[in-house]
Amino acid sequence: MASRPPRVLLAVAVVAAAALGAVAIADAADTDGIAGIGAEPEPPRLSVESVERLDVGCADDVATYASSRTGGGSFDRVAFVETGDPAANLSVATERTSPRGARLSAFRVYVDSVAPDERVDSVSTANGSDGCRVGIQYRVRLSYEPRSSGPLSFGDEGTRVLWLENGEYAGCSGVTEGSLDTECARFLDGGGPERTWANATA
Repeated sequence: MASRPPRVLLAVAVVAAAALGAVAIADAADTDGIAGIGAEPEPPRLSVESVERLDVGCADDVATYASSRTGGGSFDRVAFVETGDPAANLSVATERTSPRGARLSAFRVYVDSVAPDERVDSVSTANGSDGCRVGIQYRVRLSYEPRSSGPLSFGDEGTRVLWLENGEYAGCSGVTEGSLDTECARFLDGGGPERTWANATA
């Protein structure tokens, strides 16, 4: 009687290949994005490129203009932050608050001032004038690295940046593609997001 080993071996090979394919799909489903399609290994990033102290003094004297510009992979902001001390230092940090894989990438940028003696409860005025709000006119440039590209391209994408100065809401800026909304308008009435950062100065 003739045996048929070639057909048996072929059937075993087909079953094994199907099993390996199922394992590969299950692994892909654990990554961000659609299971097995458009997985996103790296989320968008926002980093501080430069910080400049443009002027120091009373707000009436140095806070003569403010600006915000978005485009070309960067966010630029010129503004005044009250520090209570002309010798205060500035620190700038970024935080991504949107979940991994979100179409609208949301960030917070913290601009904080610290007195040179590191006493957060010290407040002074310049020239002994009670009406003088001492602070720093500064310029910050942030560089934006978009999400890593995948097999699928979505038309609706965007980036939103909330600015906080010494823990207080100080503005919102963003850029979007398609029909996506930055939702900056919802922060205008009522002040801004919930406080997440302690004051660096009193």
